Amino acid sequence: MKSLRRLLLEYFRDHLGIFIFATSFFLAGIVAGALILRFLKIEQLENLQSSFSAFLQSLRLGENLESFQLLKASYRKNISFLALTWFLGLFRPGFPLVLFTLLLKGLALGFTVGFTVYNFSLRGLLFSLAALFPHNIILIPAFLFAATTATAYSYMSRKKKFVYKKTVSNHFSEYCFYMFIVFLFILAGGLFEAYLSPVFMRLVVSFFF
Repeated sequence: MKSLRRLLLEYFRDHLGIFIFATSFFLAGIVAGALILRFLKIEQLENLQSSFSAFLQSLRLGENLESFQLLKASYRKNISFLALTWFLGLFRPGFPLVLFTLLLKGLALGFTVGFTVYNFSLRGLLFSLAALFPHNIILIPAFLFAATTATAYSYMSRKKKFVYKKTVSNHFSEYCFYMFIVFLFILAGGLFEAYLSPVFMRLVVSFFF
């Protein structure tokens, strides 16, 4: 366990610049997602508000969220993102697309938080924290690490010419290993999203809505 932790820390330290660069794209996506609200038509906002109010009403009435369905949806969404990130990282021109997909992740998160805060102010912020924080405290670092790994591998394949096939194989094995670590974090994050986040959402709704 200590050796794995040391290995991850060394990898993170060696790729800190790429990690910061990837994080900047994610944060830019969050900001852009929040700003999109300003460009939505009134009819679009009203439709979103109606759907969100219906969801809140179902939570007030104590309707059960199907945790297993939430778990499947979480795994489908996040594992697909990881698979796409892994795939794009295999190609030399792939790293800009990796960063673009990360930006889209941030955009979706920023839009969600921005929408709830726009409609409910402080209560919306509390609901966003309850709904998004428990699992994203695991998933966001995992996504950033995956994007960093894919960007590093893609960029390395542009800059370095491997003479020996064994060298290529070693780098590819390392790439897959780090992506597998991210996969394990996604499994844990999915459990939080399906079984813990709904509990916090119900608590916030019962006290503040």
